[in-house]
Amino acid sequence: MKGFTLIEILIVVGLVAILATAVVVSTVSFRSQIDLDTAAQNVLNTLRIARTKTLASESASQYGVHFESGQYVLFKGTSYNPSASDNEFHSLPSGFEIANVAIGGGNDAIFQRLTGVTSQSGTVDIRKISDISRSRTVVIDPSGEVAFSGTVQSPAGTHVTDTRHVHIDYSRDVRSAVTLSLVFPGFSTTNVSFQNYLNADQTEFNWAGTILVNGQNQSLKIHSHSLTASAVQLSIHRDRTQNTEAVQINLDGENLINYAADGTATMGSSLFVSNPQIQ
Repeated sequence: MKGFTLIEILIVVGLVAILATAVVVSTVSFRSQIDLDTAAQNVLNTLRIARTKTLASESASQYGVHFESGQYVLFKGTSYNPSASDNEFHSLPSGFEIANVAIGGGNDAIFQRLTGVTSQSGTVDIRKISDISRSRTVVIDPSGEVAFSGTVQSPAGTHVTDTRHVHIDYSRDVRSAVTLSLVFPGFSTTNVSFQNYLNADQTEFNWAGTILVNGQNQSLKIHSHSLTASAVQLSIHRDRTQNTEAVQINLDGENLINYAADGTATMGSSLFVSNPQIQ
């Protein structure tokens, strides 16, 4: 019986080594991308928290975020004080850094009370130190809205904007709101009693439902991330695979957000509502 030659054995060992190396490199790269995306999302969320706290006039103050190379700080007040006892420090994972802070010449993004706007608009990069081509850019709009640069898309081939989960800020007291209306243009309107889905201490709203429209079920979920006497941040879930019709979402006649049939979300006509923030 003919056995393997030394050359054949070396070829097999070499191929196994190459495949093993490729698997390790791919795993490390994947893990690194996850760490980058998580770090960038945490920065984005902290900016949104600062704006929400400001709109809510929490502690009768305004809030901002201070950026350094290896960390970012949520702070209270009109300027950053590194020794303030109520600072919230957040460190980046090892191997990542904050770079190219271009927000008006400083390192602080501060939001204004009542409006949530900021004079420190611009961009902030979160990147891998050993490979700066791996980065995410956070964009801070003058309106105070924050998002990643570029358009967020759904899985390849669908050609539908991924608005399955969006946030909107509505700077009004909704604790005595009466009717949440889901208007399906050309078909029907479903009215939801806002108070029935508001908790006892009026700090949380949570509604989900399925509505038959034009022969197809439309499934939505709307709940609050924060709800105070001056503002509410609503989280809206509308999966394109479960919804086929356009819908307008109103609260006591104020238009909060509009969805086209293809899933595209646009800001409502109310003067008190922000642009949708894609999550």
